[in-house]
Amino acid sequence: MFVILGLSDSKPEITKSTEYINCPNCNNQRFWNLIHERTNFSLFFLPVFPVKDKYYIACPVCNYGNQLTKIEYAERINKIYGN
Repeated sequence: MFVILGLSDSKPEITKSTEYINCPNCNNQRFWNLIHERTNFSLFFLPVFPVKDKYYIACPVCNYGNQLTKIEYAERINKIYGN
């Protein structure tokens, strides 16, 4: 019997930020993207449970950005949705 185990990345969740930021890389002023990436443990190519989460804020033009902590990401999302 074969069992196929592994890690898989889910499609990133992208939300527009409400902060108008000047990008130091490309000098464009835009509403930056908040990005949540999740890595899942997979069994037979089906995601079973999350293993790792990463949070970023990135320029929509050149994708330059910074990694955020879960708390920083949650604060920015709360500003957008008013929770």
